[in-house]
Amino acid sequence: MGTTDVQGYDDIRAHIVAALADVRATDTAAIEWEIGANGGDLVIDSLEGLNVIVGLETWLGRDLPGAEDLDPAHYTSIASLTALVAHKLREG
Repeated sequence: MGTTDVQGYDDIRAHIVAALADVRATDTAAIEWEIGANGGDLVIDSLEGLNVIVGLETWLGRDLPGAEDLDPAHYTSIASLTALVAHKLREG
C-alpha cells in the first residue's frame, strides 16, 4: 500500500476527527460539536490518541510515532495530535 497524498493540516485534522469518531462509536458531527463547545480543541485521553494513530497509519499507509516514541502529552488533544502528524509527514 502506498502513502496517501495528504492535502494539508485541515485534511489531517479531518481524518483525526473521523478516526476519533470511530474510536468513540459516534459520528464526526458529534466530535465537531464537542470541539466547538470546547473553544476549538478537544482534550482526549492518551489511549484514544493511540487508537487514532493506528487508524491514521492505515489511512496513510505508513508508520507514525507510537507510545514508545513519544510523551503521552502528544496524544492529549485534537490540535496536538494534528500538529504531531503534520510534523511527522513533513519529515518524511
